[in-house]
Amino acid sequence: MDNLKALYQQTTSRIKLSKAINQKAWQSYKQVYDLNENLLSENPMEWFVVHIYLALLEQVISSKQVTKMNTSVTVSLLLNISKMHCKEFITKLKYTMEQKLSSPLTEDIVNELVRNYILTAALHDKFSKVFANIFVEEPSMSHDLSHDQTRPNYHQLLLEKRKQIWLLYLLAKEETSFDTSELITSFYVLICCFIPAIKSTPAFLLKSPWGSLCDNLNNDQTQVHLALMKKLCSDYKVDLGEVLGPIFQSNQWRSLMEKYEGVSFHTMTKEWANVVRPLTIDGLDFIEAAPLVIPSNATSAVGAAALPPTPIQFRLNTIQHLKNILSGFTDSPSLTLMQYFQCCGENPHGSISTRLSELKERYTSTPLCHHSPTSSHSGSTSHSGSASPQGILLHRFSLITRLYYKSLQNLLQQEEERLSRTDFSALLYIDTFHRSLILCSALVVNHAYDEQVSANEVLQHFLAVFDLQAYHMCKVIECFIKVEPDLSGASIHHLKVCEDHILDNLAWKLDSPLYDVLNFTSTGGAGSLPVLSDSPTCNVGAAQFLTPIRRTRDRAVTENGQASNSRSLTVFVTKVCRLAYHRLQLLSSALSLPSDLVSKIWTCLEHLIKVKCELLKDRHLDQAIMCCLYAICKVINREVKFKAIVGAYETLPHQPSSSVYKKVKMSEPSTTDSIISFYNKIFMQSMKSYLLQFSPDRCPPPLSPAPRAGYSPMKSPRKIGKKIFLSPMKADEAMKLSMTPRSSQLYCFGDLEGPRQLENINNSIRQFGSPSTATKRLTFEEPDASYQRDTRDISVSTSKKIKFNS
Repeated sequence: MDNLKALYQQTTSRIKLSKAINQKAWQSYKQVYDLNENLLSENPMEWFVVHIYLALLEQVISSKQVTKMNTSVTVSLLLNISKMHCKEFITKLKYTMEQKLSSPLTEDIVNELVRNYILTAALHDKFSKVFANIFVEEPSMSHDLSHDQTRPNYHQLLLEKRKQIWLLYLLAKEETSFDTSELITSFYVLICCFIPAIKSTPAFLLKSPWGSLCDNLNNDQTQVHLALMKKLCSDYKVDLGEVLGPIFQSNQWRSLMEKYEGVSFHTMTKEWANVVRPLTIDGLDFIEAAPLVIPSNATSAVGAAALPPTPIQFRLNTIQHLKNILSGFTDSPSLTLMQYFQCCGENPHGSISTRLSELKERYTSTPLCHHSPTSSHSGSTSHSGSASPQGILLHRFSLITRLYYKSLQNLLQQEEERLSRTDFSALLYIDTFHRSLILCSALVVNHAYDEQVSANEVLQHFLAVFDLQAYHMCKVIECFIKVEPDLSGASIHHLKVCEDHILDNLAWKLDSPLYDVLNFTSTGGAGSLPVLSDSPTCNVGAAQFLTPIRRTRDRAVTENGQASNSRSLTVFVTKVCRLAYHRLQLLSSALSLPSDLVSKIWTCLEHLIKVKCELLKDRHLDQAIMCCLYAICKVINREVKFKAIVGAYETLPHQPSSSVYKKVKMSEPSTTDSIISFYNKIFMQSMKSYLLQFSPDRCPPPLSPAPRAGYSPMKSPRKIGKKIFLSPMKADEAMKLSMTPRSSQLYCFGDLEGPRQLENINNSIRQFGSPSTATKRLTFEEPDASYQRDTRDISVSTSKKIKFNS
């Protein structure tokens, strides 16, 4: 330890730290060192800077005044001292936080640091590609008109131009309210930064047609700007309307351009040094090609928040796909939808329009903010923690409105086909139904533009903005997916993740209307669910709103409503059970538990959900899963330690938070404790008598069957015509398409116009195929006579058949 202390002092001598910070960081290192001596003994200098960073960060949080801190301490400085790459720094930082049980605020700031690093790396990668597509690498010698020895250094000129564009982008992030922590908005701001650089660059340093665009419109600067912006948006598949008005023609952007027009890179660098915040990754390091900051692959990932291989293009494609499926729909109801409104006893169009206007105002005035790591504690005047400007938010709410009207129309058409009626007054007058559809639309639109913010955070934000309870929202999500089959797979997955958050957590909050339904339908006393049928239930979202109470034949309905079952509650509990069983299976598999033991744990867990659901109130479903698993294993004398359960839980694919097992609600208001304390003080007190039935010397209760598989939008066939259904390709078949054809037995068919092209394929196979391989050819048969007589019935038969003959 003495050698480590000496090395630590040597490290801190290169950083100006106060005595208190120095001592705090050393004590923090010793604390984690005692937990894992072998790990922290390897590359100790790297661990030193991690603990120094956390000590500084905790000081910032406690003091709430960055001005009292040494602003020269940045992540870049710590990386240079330890010679550690940024990705490795983040990995060690997260490990240390888990061991130290850091505060939620510290976790939030570090997670934001990681998101900013990933985003900046992706933006810089795209920036390099855009720059290479516009500026020449080596200008032609014919353009050098000087006859002396002072020939301009064009390479240095282009390098400075490159730095100016990137630095202008960094300054725009800090000095405007554009939400540059959102990937797509950041890219919009970045391409705007290219405009003044292109305009001020000689034409011979620009690739075609950029030079000619400036020369042809040299006398009209407004037209030059517009032509350049149109070209940039066209090349990179960006909607001109999303960039031109909200950003490039905004007063903020004009002020920024006036401030930095003609300013040298050296002066801009000084300006940047005044605004860069401590304890952040300096964005200027990317343009300086700092090897400890730039990843080997700029789009590579750090942890679970990884971006896809081509993040910006992927996001642009997602946005374009959304706009394609909304083509033909406007901000107003279609004629078809208006006809449904007119069939109601009282036309609901007025109330729907009023509701949309109200939510539009709330949406644009209460945006989803992205906070920088220290902005909320710095007292800084920077706009980096601000949200998207009004123009961008208004444009996105227009998309939300169009998707809402489209989904509402599709749902009513399906209901008309199901019920053979057109009067849906009862449904269209329900406020929570409309708000749920609008919220689903908002989730899809927001996810198309930005997926860096967690689904749980986005969902809770929109629930507050649209003044909706999560339990009501859960009634509509699956229905929304069914009526919008053209949504991208990523959007569907996002909606399912949001639904899982409702089922495992949000619907069990203290103010949830779930408890009102429970109190009305409960027959087993407070805190127990009604007796639920195992038969399939109608899962149409409209049906859950239209017929909230289902009366059974074998149980009389009394005045107090004790014998009535809520359809929405039945569907909700069924989904909770499916989710609980699925996660139990994953957790048991990670712990290598046998199937007979899993069945007993599931029986206990189902009992908790349906009979002891008060244990879930203001808690998390995963807490119940872990407690049931531990309890049953202990009762049958196959004890599994909570440490092993928590370790396996952290590996589950839904990326659980450590707060689930570190901060469990206790009996006292606003009091939390570890899951072990919850198990001993609350869980066992309520479940002990039931758990003892599983003892080896007693007859256990009947084991509960596994829940039936629910609807899967990613696997189920969907209807695309009156008698035509489309099924997703199986995983093994999809894998074949990703293979490179290396044999004559691997075929891929594109758009075929007729038998001639199939014959060409046969000829190619016969020409290049090995004689030893089996030959197969494609032939056509004439359509059946029965098919010719009646073409109205579309069946498996088609007008042309593909037949394989040996």
